[in-house]
Amino acid sequence: MKLYLFTVSCFLLVGKSLASINSSVLLFHEWDLNRCVRQLRKAKELGNKKIQIIPTLHYSHNDRDQLQQFYYKDNKGKVEVLNGKSFKSFVEKLTNCLGFAKNSGLQVLITPHLDTVDSSSGHWRNNLVFDPLQKFGGYSYKEVMLDPIVNMINDLGLSGKLSLQGEMGATVFAFPESYQSIVTDYKSQFPSIPMGICLNYNQLSGRFKASSTQNSLVEALLNEVDFIGFSNYFSVSRPISQSTFRDHVRRFLVGLESYSITLDPDQEIIFSEVGLGGGELNILSSENSVLASPHLGTTGRYHSSRDPWKRYGSLRKDYYRALIDFSKSDYSKYNVSEIYLWNADSWDVQGLYPGHSRYKDDEITEWILGTQ
Repeated sequence: MKLYLFTVSCFLLVGKSLASINSSVLLFHEWDLNRCVRQLRKAKELGNKKIQIIPTLHYSHNDRDQLQQFYYKDNKGKVEVLNGKSFKSFVEKLTNCLGFAKNSGLQVLITPHLDTVDSSSGHWRNNLVFDPLQKFGGYSYKEVMLDPIVNMINDLGLSGKLSLQGEMGATVFAFPESYQSIVTDYKSQFPSIPMGICLNYNQLSGRFKASSTQNSLVEALLNEVDFIGFSNYFSVSRPISQSTFRDHVRRFLVGLESYSITLDPDQEIIFSEVGLGGGELNILSSENSVLASPHLGTTGRYHSSRDPWKRYGSLRKDYYRALIDFSKSDYSKYNVSEIYLWNADSWDVQGLYPGHSRYKDDEITEWILGTQ
């Protein structure tokens, strides 16, 4: 039996909570899809019983942040407008990936992403405005992402849950009725598959300015789905402890309240992304600045001269020690059930993503294993 104590901007859940810390397999391009089975096998060797899989397609947009076209990046790095052939390849390769997860006994969270086709533009998926039911170049988001995935989960008998999107807030706030329609439809067809929404830790609606009516509809949607996730890159300050991450949940809920949105006290919350990037070494040069911007890190080909953990390795240990304490303690606050790492570039503390093994910290990886 759960007893709830209500306070402004937070909810207190009386009783033990234990959140596992799990890896994420990132499928940015077709070559990631091709090696998905290998990555899942490696993730299982790390002790994961649960795993997040992030399938990704690409998009173009106009100067009003509106989606214009879907794209697919093939195994040779060529980007092409999504068509029947590339869509079929995407579905087949992802089905093979999820089939391995099923046969391996992994529980899976699937969190679809869209990334800009023009990385030099710096455009962020969180600002992308689109109706998930509207067709763009012959396909709607529901048709290219959600329908295939929910059918894979169902047909494979996979122990899985589906986030309708990942770190894409503008689309949810701009078209909450469409997302509600999808949830209603899927709950009718697939009642055993948990559905959720995953937002960013701040700028919850991206650059989109939602109306009070839209905010009310988003509130209803967030309380209708089975879980809410957020990318947890809130700033951190010393001393770092489990209370640091409790405060992150509080800050996320306060952010929702700024949109006049209150979650039900028993709503399940997950960290859909979390990690410490180490900052951009040419810009950040102190522990405090690294902690202030966990979302900043080193990307691209590894080079030891650009490895922030050569300088801040002990800081990273302190961060993850606190996160693990948060996940394992009887903290009696918030219904946080699962935590998913961002396994890429300098955030990849487990060295899971291909080419990033030298970012691995063996000691922290062992600590994480203890949360499984």
